[in-house]
Amino acid sequence: GIRMPRVPRTEFRLPTPDEVRRLLTQIQRQRPWMYPICVTLLFTGGRLGEILSLDWSQVDLASGQLRLVRTNVDDIHAIPIAKQLKGVLWEHWMKAGMPKKGPVFLSQMGRPYTTRRVYLGFRPVAERLEMPWFTLKTFRRRAATSARLSPLGMRAAQMLLGHTEESTTSLYLGDTDLAKQSAVE
Repeated sequence: GIRMPRVPRTEFRLPTPDEVRRLLTQIQRQRPWMYPICVTLLFTGGRLGEILSLDWSQVDLASGQLRLVRTNVDDIHAIPIAKQLKGVLWEHWMKAGMPKKGPVFLSQMGRPYTTRRVYLGFRPVAERLEMPWFTLKTFRRRAATSARLSPLGMRAAQMLLGHTEESTTSLYLGDTDLAKQSAVE
């Protein structure tokens, strides 16, 4: 029920890897419960609702596969788990008592986080770092742009986000000059 301010498309900005690191460092210090959620968003390109509904039965750390249930298209999207994400999820799994099933991201009261709770926790951290343009969807855009810079190009970004149309994927891509500079960094 909360309306977040929208950043006009003309002001879309892709964060540099350094900006992403700064933000994740602050989140880890100030909101440690949110850190695994943000890292999962960054490395999977998933939507917040998909990540928050993730179940341990959909995370296979041994084979390095994560299965996101996508409600928009009513299917399951398999994504390889990046090395950095695997480490974060492994630590989160150990702290949770190594469950075989059940929600991955639970509050201290044992309930799944809501999108509203995550938004309310994220916004002040981004504003303190003077990055009000950085939203949770920015992680999805960063993931798509990074995937596009891989040898597979647009197809890699399209596969990561699970889009059937290239035009849909292009909405998530940042400025190519900035993206190239970010990739080099």
